[in-house]
Amino acid sequence: MRLKPNPLALTLLLLPLSLSACADRVGFGEDTTADDEIGGSGESETLDGSEDSQDTLSTGSGESESEGESGSADTSSESGSGPDTSESESGSESLDTSSESLDTSSESLDTSESESGSESLDTSAESLDTSADTDPGLCAGACGSPGCGDCPEGPHADVGGSYEIDATEVRVSDYALFIDAAYDPAALPETCAWKEGFVPDNWTTQLDDDLALPVTYVDWCDASAYCAWSGGHLCGRIGGEPAALDELDDGNQNEWYRACSNGGTQEYPYGDSYDTAACNGTDLGVGEKVPVGSLEGCEGGVSGIFDMSGNVWEWTSACESAADTPDNDEQCRYRGGSYFSGETVLRCAVDGTRARDFRNSNTGIRCCY
Repeated sequence: MRLKPNPLALTLLLLPLSLSACADRVGFGEDTTADDEIGGSGESETLDGSEDSQDTLSTGSGESESEGESGSADTSSESGSGPDTSESESGSESLDTSSESLDTSSESLDTSESESGSESLDTSAESLDTSADTDPGLCAGACGSPGCGDCPEGPHADVGGSYEIDATEVRVSDYALFIDAAYDPAALPETCAWKEGFVPDNWTTQLDDDLALPVTYVDWCDASAYCAWSGGHLCGRIGGEPAALDELDDGNQNEWYRACSNGGTQEYPYGDSYDTAACNGTDLGVGEKVPVGSLEGCEGGVSGIFDMSGNVWEWTSACESAADTPDNDEQCRYRGGSYFSGETVLRCAVDGTRARDFRNSNTGIRCCY
């Protein structure tokens, strides 16, 4: 007798096999989920890292923290919204922007070639025309050269064969030649960049008075420019370099002091003992400037030099260099005393300091060569 298959029995027999297969499938699904979680964690770490690095760049740039914070933060939040967003939105926007940039740059090129370029050429041409109008009228060289006028006739005195010095203080007539030459302020050192001209205070009055009087009301830059124009320099170190403020009484180094003291051998130009009648100080009793070289007793230290003591103070090259002080306010050294000075100040070793732009009725010029 044939037995018929029982469907229920077959179902019961196959059920364990189905359950086992389902269990295996559920196990593989858990491993895949774990990988996705790790991957997601990696994404969040990357985003955190990119934000940190953007903060560092923003702070470290030091130029515009707000610019870095706003721009970078917006960009990182968009890219952090997911791979699809960064590729579809941010990426397409970047491409569109770059294409716009290309269009803009091409427009810029057209503009620079057609408009900006031609304007630049026109501007430079105008600059050339302007310089052509002004430069030829100014002197940037020494007297006696083309366009720089005649040289002063005042004599120089030889100082031990090492250098020369003006035999007298610069006269009004000498300085008038300098004014007529129209010396270019651009030829001055950088410390005199504030200067626009060289006409002294009370210039008309000085021209109307005795032209043999020492020129006064000149500042340090006026004196420096005049000496350069006359072929010399403000007295400094022997050899022509500027002196330091503390180089006062070295007869082997300082041009002005060596000439006044005959190489450091005497207190006054005329000797070691003070003479009230020798030079134009307060004890002479004149009370004002006198024509240069007019006092025979005020000759020396070196033969042929006059008025190294008294009459007017004489600017020298020594100036301070202070980073926090405007150039025109920096202190510069002048020497020799004036008609206001007494016994102590009229010594060769004594000096004074004034601001570079200082002008006064008792301050003048003497140059070294």
